[in-house]
Amino acid sequence: MREGGIADWLRRRWPWLLLLILPLIPLGKPLLTGQAAGPFDQLRATAPWNAPVPETPWDILQADAVLQFFGWRDMVFKAWGSGHMPYWNPYEFCGTPLLANSQSGGFYPPHILVGILHLPTAFAITLLAYLHLAIAGLGAYALSRRLGAPREGAALAGVTFALSPFFILWAGLASVISTLAWLPWCLYFLDHLLDPESPRKPRFCAVALGLCLTMMILAGHLQFVFYGFLALGIWGVVRAVQTPHAKRIALALLALVAGGLLAMPQLGPVLAYGSQSHRRNTPTGEGYQAYVASALKPYELSLLTTPMFNGNPRERLDPGSAQFSNYWVPAVKSGANLAESAITIGPLVAALLLLCPWRNRRVWPAAAIGLVALLLALGTPLNALFYFWIPGWSSTGSPARIEALFVLMAAVLAGVAMARLPDLASKKYLPLLPLLLPILSIALLRTVTGANESLTTLISRTGIQQAGPAFVFAALGAAALYFAVKGKAWIAPAVAAATAAVWSASLLLTGSPLAPVQGPPNGERVGIVNKEWRLDAVPHSLLAPNLAAQSGIHEIAGYDSLISKDTVSFLKSVGEGFDPAPALNGNMMFLKPRFNVPKLQQSGVKTVWSLQEIEGLGKPTRDPRGFFVYNIGGPGRAVLESGKTSKEVTDITDGSDFIRLNVTGPGKLTVRDRLVKGWSTFIDGKPTEDTGDFWHEVQIPDGQHVVEFRYTPPGMQGFLALGLLGLILLFTTGFLAKA
Repeated sequence: MREGGIADWLRRRWPWLLLLILPLIPLGKPLLTGQAAGPFDQLRATAPWNAPVPETPWDILQADAVLQFFGWRDMVFKAWGSGHMPYWNPYEFCGTPLLANSQSGGFYPPHILVGILHLPTAFAITLLAYLHLAIAGLGAYALSRRLGAPREGAALAGVTFALSPFFILWAGLASVISTLAWLPWCLYFLDHLLDPESPRKPRFCAVALGLCLTMMILAGHLQFVFYGFLALGIWGVVRAVQTPHAKRIALALLALVAGGLLAMPQLGPVLAYGSQSHRRNTPTGEGYQAYVASALKPYELSLLTTPMFNGNPRERLDPGSAQFSNYWVPAVKSGANLAESAITIGPLVAALLLLCPWRNRRVWPAAAIGLVALLLALGTPLNALFYFWIPGWSSTGSPARIEALFVLMAAVLAGVAMARLPDLASKKYLPLLPLLLPILSIALLRTVTGANESLTTLISRTGIQQAGPAFVFAALGAAALYFAVKGKAWIAPAVAAATAAVWSASLLLTGSPLAPVQGPPNGERVGIVNKEWRLDAVPHSLLAPNLAAQSGIHEIAGYDSLISKDTVSFLKSVGEGFDPAPALNGNMMFLKPRFNVPKLQQSGVKTVWSLQEIEGLGKPTRDPRGFFVYNIGGPGRAVLESGKTSKEVTDITDGSDFIRLNVTGPGKLTVRDRLVKGWSTFIDGKPTEDTGDFWHEVQIPDGQHVVEFRYTPPGMQGFLALGLLGLILLFTTGFLAKA
């Protein structure tokens, strides 16, 4: 590079470098120490690890990072690393589909690469979190530049979005940030494709749009995928009305269809199995009221200033008492969690929104998306349109989650507003604008209703405590505006980066993976008894559902976002007709202390683990890890019956798409793993009939044989064909765009 070339390159590319480096602020230490996002220390305080309860208060939502996502990622990575398809989870619910759980991201390309490279799971999860924060930040930067932002303004947009409290708080629940990271890129390429005056080649934009949409779908969180579709629809309609160009509109539609088809090898099994979901319901007026009750409340808009304005969920209310945090919102809003209301953009971005060039038609698509997102997040009647008319929408999470789109659009529009600042130098009031937001936040606390005297005192005390930091951030924003008007616009992204660093340091929970637990030999299934799940403190639990899977232990219970109705019915019958789910979580299924012993035996369970003694099971042995062990007998997981005799088969190998047994016949082999559509049976490599209904049953001829059950999601050949069609259509779209 010629002399002076490096300096010139840095002047042009410093925002990209900034957005690649900044995610290391929250994730650098975990990357170096082999930790992953999630409250591992809180789960380590449960049995059988029995570590001391940490000072950080219990966070029921963040616990899913450990209970669900770590195990799912581990299974997917190991499947690809061993050369198998991530189709089946053999450990939970007596076996359950893995790929059909969209949040496992079984076919997501970064997951495939990580598995093939055999990276340690914790390191891989943190590396992927870094990757997606960087992708999100660079995407917001590119989109803001596309709408007219200067480099400094676009850098502000990238920092604000990628290191927003929303992204940091959802980092452990990895499918959320993985899905959202691709949205700004989808919008960026869509905008180029619909613009006849765009300097970018339509061929490149069409192919890039389709691929980014595919990545967004494969990342796995379908609620946020739909938010992405909504954003693309609004952006496309507004831009098509502004610059109607039939051929470019057709190219955009073809690219989007191609991207959707390309994702069908994963999306197809998800949609097919989703038709059996226990969460599938009929929308009702009562259900709608419960749904919008979880929307943002006016007092939660005080979080626009700082994420801690309603209290810090990482600090105890009273250091000497139970694990209640001083985040007080759950006391007036059932099920509230800071991650669900993380609408923070900061005083600087809020002030810049007031200065956005709203008459500029180029910003209208972003403004429309931001407005619709805010209206939906606030629980307005607009939600009814989606709740009652979009199939499956009534089973999704809080409407407040769409605030992510508001945060993205606010960041992008704030970046655009930076271009106006030199023209507003005569406006002496500009530096005062960021100071308005903390004042508004304090006023919004007055909208809280239903608080008793002690809670009112806590709200006031928290507001006073948080007002100081809020005004500090506002003062920094005021200084950034002042210097930006004077020509030092780089201070704005610097202030945003410093602010984000302070927030992320206290919001992100990380920890080392849990030590493996020694289970019974030969793939034996265990009944692990639990009876409670808590909102306010670390639950008194033993290997909470899905933790067993991380140690390769088979159990009858489990925790999944997609559970079939017949699995729930089966668990209910084992539990003497009682609901297996705890009151606080309908996706978590327990084996509760009261159960039908014969039915538990017939599910392949021979041993029961429990923290409490259970009447009627005989005398237990005391495991040194702090729980009781009951031997309830039973035939075992795999049994060969020949005449009047039966023998347990213990030579079992489980995989992510197969179960393999070495068996000496003759007799009828029963394998008590769930038999669902998609299983094929082979004896010594030759197809044979599986005569089972709920469990596998196969007639074994005389002699020694290898019996293998192979699982492929039903309809997979068709879904692969649709994926191939999508790939062909995508390149055809690129060819048409070139023509």
